[in-house]
Amino acid sequence: MKGASPLAMTACCQMGASLFLLPLTALFPAQHVPTLPVIISVACLALVCTALAYLLYFRLIENIGPTNTLTVTFLVPIFSILWGALLLHESVTLSTFIGFSIILLGTFFVTGLRFPLKQGTANDQSTPEDNAKRVQLEEPSNIK
Repeated sequence: MKGASPLAMTACCQMGASLFLLPLTALFPAQHVPTLPVIISVACLALVCTALAYLLYFRLIENIGPTNTLTVTFLVPIFSILWGALLLHESVTLSTFIGFSIILLGTFFVTGLRFPLKQGTANDQSTPEDNAKRVQLEEPSNIK
């Protein structure tokens, strides 16, 4: 995958899936000709919801790496429950918020987000060499 463009990877994924499903059309033929709104809906699902999502996914892999890209999928349950509550009036309980907290905590751990332990460490731009020198200076030199 290294060096391949996100557009090429998306096109290959879509073509591969299409070729895989093509033989199934002979096994399960359509019972009637779909109407124009059905054809437009399926085309929108294929182009917007699948191809565009793959394009964004592969672009994220290219820009922020596979591990950080994978964390996007961690957030799917949170947004699924959010949209279910807003649009379908589904209930949200205390256990739901506990689950949200666990998901967000796991996402923070995977992405490497660290909370500063003391004031001033969040903007600390020191290098590992600076840290090694600081440790050498802080250690007592006359240990017997």
